[in-house]
Amino acid sequence: MREIRTSGSMRGCRKRALCNAPAPYSTLCPPGNFFAGGAMSQRGKRNTTDVAVVLQKAYEWNLWIHPHVEKFNKAYRPTLGHAIHTRSLDLLTHLTDATYQSRNEAPLAAAVREINRLRYMLRLAKDLRLLPISSHEFAANALDEMGRMSGGWLRTTRNRGHHEAGWQPVE
Repeated sequence: MREIRTSGSMRGCRKRALCNAPAPYSTLCPPGNFFAGGAMSQRGKRNTTDVAVVLQKAYEWNLWIHPHVEKFNKAYRPTLGHAIHTRSLDLLTHLTDATYQSRNEAPLAAAVREINRLRYMLRLAKDLRLLPISSHEFAANALDEMGRMSGGWLRTTRNRGHHEAGWQPVE
């Protein structure tokens, strides 16, 4: 296979053909196959060298949002800007906890709550004209994607817990 040379935002990824990540998230490019619950080895044990895709996207989200919040109006930076910074870092922390813990239902539920809080804060920032509409559109799409991934992971975790306990739904 021929090496593909890239520039700019693709700098961290040498062989684009081997990387399945979309362009904004291509700088991390960890090896392996992923699903919303994290990378698994053949025996079903978590491979700690691989990172869950949603965690990778949360990391990229933090890299994207922090410079945008720094551009907020001086009056809103200490309040709304600080809250968005804090919620974004909390989201990354909760997803990191969920990725590397065996009991991950509580951190996943907290991550879903943080995503919902961030949605409303970014909507407020857009309505106050602190965030351009194009940036808000990108942010809303990124949060929606992370929300769907972490929500699906949470439902899978909850369903797995019910089945392991012998729980059967009533029909």
